[in-house]
Amino acid sequence: MEEKKPVERRKYIRLAIGTKVNFRVLKEKKKEGAPKENVSALSRNMSVEGICFRADRDVASGAEVELEIFLPSEPEPLLLRGEIKWSQPVLTKEGKKMFDIGVQLSTFAKDDENAYIRYVCEKMTERLSRYLHL
Repeated sequence: MEEKKPVERRKYIRLAIGTKVNFRVLKEKKKEGAPKENVSALSRNMSVEGICFRADRDVASGAEVELEIFLPSEPEPLLLRGEIKWSQPVLTKEGKKMFDIGVQLSTFAKDDENAYIRYVCEKMTERLSRYLHL
């Protein structure tokens, strides 16, 4: 029997980038009790229009969140908004239950948008140059 591979639906490449992220739920659609205060997390990967981070709290799909993303290239955190697209429980090596959360970015200030896209594109270029010997 042939094994089916999952269909890749992403439009943009995801880059493994670990940086500090704070998030807070602005509006939730399905689940009561999601964190309203800032929660610290660590990004797992980023793309031009999305980010995945790991947190110790779950947030239901459809929730609107505000993110502070701390990039090494920026003196202040970027303020972004997005919608939770998925959340998946994971166990760390230490046996702690955490959640990988995927966010589709939607609205943010123009300066923060430019800084975020520039950072992701620079990381993409670095990654490609290793393979293309640029």
